[in-house]
Amino acid sequence: MDITSFIIGNKYGYKKGYDDGAATGTNPDFCYVTFMNGDEVLYRRAVVNGDDCIDVYEKGLISAPTRATTVGYYYTFSGEWSLTDDDTADEDALKAVTADRTVYACYKATPRKYTISYYDGDTLLKTEAVDYGSMPSAAYIPEKEGFRFSSWEPALAKVTGNASYYAQWTETLTLANATWAEIAEIAEAGEASEYFNIGDKKVISVDGADRTAVIIGFDHDDLADGSGKAKITFFLASSPADTFYISDWSSFSAELESVLLPKFPSELQSLIKPVTKICDSIGSSAIPATTTNIDFKLFPLSMSEMKILAYWGRRYTDSDWYKYFPACGTVYPYYESYYRSDYHGPLLAARAIGSWMRQSSRDTTPSAMYGTQAEIGTTYIRMSSTVASKTNAKTSQIAFCI
Repeated sequence: MDITSFIIGNKYGYKKGYDDGAATGTNPDFCYVTFMNGDEVLYRRAVVNGDDCIDVYEKGLISAPTRATTVGYYYTFSGEWSLTDDDTADEDALKAVTADRTVYACYKATPRKYTISYYDGDTLLKTEAVDYGSMPSAAYIPEKEGFRFSSWEPALAKVTGNASYYAQWTETLTLANATWAEIAEIAEAGEASEYFNIGDKKVISVDGADRTAVIIGFDHDDLADGSGKAKITFFLASSPADTFYISDWSSFSAELESVLLPKFPSELQSLIKPVTKICDSIGSSAIPATTTNIDFKLFPLSMSEMKILAYWGRRYTDSDWYKYFPACGTVYPYYESYYRSDYHGPLLAARAIGSWMRQSSRDTTPSAMYGTQAEIGTTYIRMSSTVASKTNAKTSQIAFCI
């Protein structure tokens, strides 16, 4: 057989045995293509100078090359070849062979998946499979009653193998567990409504006894210095029942501040801000009723602020009943959705109930009428039109602002 027939036969794959031999490029009429898998020789193919080389894998002359799995990736032969050993496929790798040529198998790399486990202490919260080199899911934020998630320990890092992370928690800041300094700091930052809700309660010690303070409004009361609104208004149920001489609202305000305020927790006293409140004229039964503005640190609520309408013995059909009771402030959100009434006094309303400890309501003239309240969340306020001595005005519920 002459060389021409050999070259033609080799070109069409008829001389497979020769392809596997230690061929050299000594004949200028043909070249050799060496198929490599990394450092491993897979196949040598003689090609007529200038012609394209067949794909020996596609023609079934070799099996699919393989590459060992690494810590990061699985590798699959892509069916393509490269002129460099870097998995960069070259569509011309087997075309127009004019000199001996080496081509390399190309691989598609698939990241290995590893198990990422999330724990709260010894409790497994969740697992997920994450690709090597990727970040675990930062979007996963666990929840735990009474606590706020703060971070993972150790810090989330790119995946290099199976890993475990442990939730770190911060106790949720609530009105009940916050200090008064923390509450004031949040209030001053204008974030009170983001941390707390209307109706949230806090137990505090006043005069040696536990009392319940409840948030009844945000940004509701006018600061006495004219600088804006007090951030939070609290109502304190069942505060100490003291007797005050009430000749006017200014002296009443002063007595509350000098006698009752010192019984509050020391860390709270300095945080309470004076506010300006509308008061009915003491002892007046004039029509229309008159009002005055007084500054208070501690103050009784008005019936207007508690959404209570009192008819003071006049029937609902009396055309002038409301003139005796001016609006001494607007309704606090805490009381907004609660209201009941009767055709004549006493009127019933939610959120307050009689405890027989009488509070002077600012819009019912303290020398003439007393509103009776007790613990938060009950059903009515009892009004008494009995005229009491000005020296016997008592307070059992007080509001304050920070």
